[in-house]
Formats: sequence, structure tokens, C-alpha cells
Amino acid sequence: MEHTQFNQNEATVLEQYKKARIDMRSGKDEEIERAKAVFLRLGDYRNCADLAQKCEMLLTFQPGNTVSFGAYRGEPIRWKVVEQRGKMRMLLAVDIVFEMPYNELRTDVSWQTTTLRKWLNHDFLRETLTDAQRPLVISTRRTNEPNEQFFTNAGLATMDKVFILSKRELDIYLPEVEDRALGKWWWLRTPGDNLLAAEAVDADGSVYLHGININYAQGGVRPAMWVLLRDY
Repeated sequence: MEHTQFNQNEATVLEQYKKARIDMRSGKDEEIERAKAVFLRLGDYRNCADLAQKCEMLLTFQPGNTVSFGAYRGEPIRWKVVEQRGKMRMLLAVDIVFEMPYNELRTDVSWQTTTLRKWLNHDFLRETLTDAQRPLVISTRRTNEPNEQFFTNAGLATMDKVFILSKRELDIYLPEVEDRALGKWWWLRTPGDNLLAAEAVDADGSVYLHGININYAQGGVRPAMWVLLRDY
């Protein structure tokens, strides 16, 4: 009789565990919260403690939220979660993180060959993220569209872990001018009216399509990246 009761209890716990895992994968805040509560209640059953932490991570990285991820020169970097694709989340820095030229030399250049792209995908990752955070950042394909007014060729598509927004992406993720205005101007990766200039968002949030000289050192950089929340 006691053995039968034990099996029934075990079956109930297992059923709760499986249902919570389904809820966790739903992508809906309410169901993820419910799953987290179940995992916490089940305590040391299987990997419930780890799954409860992953539920908290999923809730934190929901689109529209602001998260802290990495640090630059001792200051935490704040990111807005702007898109979700399954377990992937796109993060856009809330503020200008640093200032740097689009390209160190004033010569015809596309995003693919800029010194800014090289620095973001190497030094920036190494300097700002921990050993645990760095593997979460994944390479994604960036399409580089020509300037919409002057038709300046933007070059080939690139595979980037860290990038800055194109004009098209700006329109998608920050459609309102007031959401773009940071009181200082910042780079876009779309070329200006020639390959010696790159588009920029002005301090008031408007876009300067003619572009700014690529070797201008005081250009604000607002990085973006895609992160993959690990298997759960």
C-alpha cells in the first residue's frame, strides 16, 4: 500500500514537472511565471532549481524590458530587448556606450571593412562581457542596404556578433523620433551620400542622410547584438 502511494506521488510530481516545462517554453509571461513557481515548489527534484533560474532569465529578457548585460569601463551596459525569435533575443544599447570613428582612415569603405566593425566583434566582446556571457552572443547575417536617397552602395552582407543599426533597422526598432534622441549624435552603419560618410542619428533623433565623415572620432556608438538563451 505504501509503495503504491509513493508511486502515485512520484507520478503526480513528474506530471507537474512536465507541464511546467511546457509552460516555460510558451514564451508567455504568465505561463513562465507559473512554471517558475512549480519548479521552486518542487525544490531539489531533478533539475528544478536550474529551471527556475532559467524561467527568471526568460522573464527578464522579454521584449520591451531593459536588462543589464556586461560592463564597459566599470559601468554596467543597459540594453533594451527589441525582438524575440524563439530562444533568441535582440539587444540594443539604451545609451551611447562609447565614442569612436566609423573608420579610422578617411577612405572609401563599407561596413564590412570598417575599423568599428572589427573592434566591436573582437575587443568590445572581450572587454565588456564575462566568460559566461560571451558564448550567449551569436553571429547573425546583416543585410546592408544602400542609402535610400543617394543610393550609395553599402557593400556585401556581413555575419556579425555585434553591430550598429542600419537605417532600415532603425525604422523597425525605433520608429519614433523621441526614442532615438539621446542628446548626442550616433552612427548608423548605412552609408551617407558617398563612401566617405555614414548616416547618423542627430541629437534630436532626426536622421542625417548625407552622413558624417567616417573618421570623425566623436561618433557615438550604440551597439546591438543577438543573444541565444541556452537550452532548457
